[in-house]
Amino acid sequence: MPAWPDPAWFDEVCAALGGPVPDLEPFDALVAVEVGGGPDGTVVEHWAVAGGRLAAGGPGAPDGADLACTVTATDLVAMHGGLLDPAVAFMQGRLKVTGDPGQVVALVSLAHGLAAAGRS
Repeated sequence: MPAWPDPAWFDEVCAALGGPVPDLEPFDALVAVEVGGGPDGTVVEHWAVAGGRLAAGGPGAPDGADLACTVTATDLVAMHGGLLDPAVAFMQGRLKVTGDPGQVVALVSLAHGLAAAGRS
């Protein structure tokens, strides 16, 4: 697998995790994600959600994001590894999401589903 933030890395993540998340109402959103505290400092990436599925992603901030997320690199790794539930991180303020409240709930559900898919 290519290394992050090579655009091919984002393509492979979308291919691996772009399936439907059970019980998630389809939604569309452009999401900006700011990851702080990593070895390269603060990094920004973007993800497009189409029909409730992870459709595309890439490095850098998107123009006109519907939602903005902020998370530490440590918490992001913990969520990906199944040590931290994204919904719990959100409720504890460790995963901060701003934007349309309906889409925020859907995004947290999508993150939960993607974290589970990434572990299987």
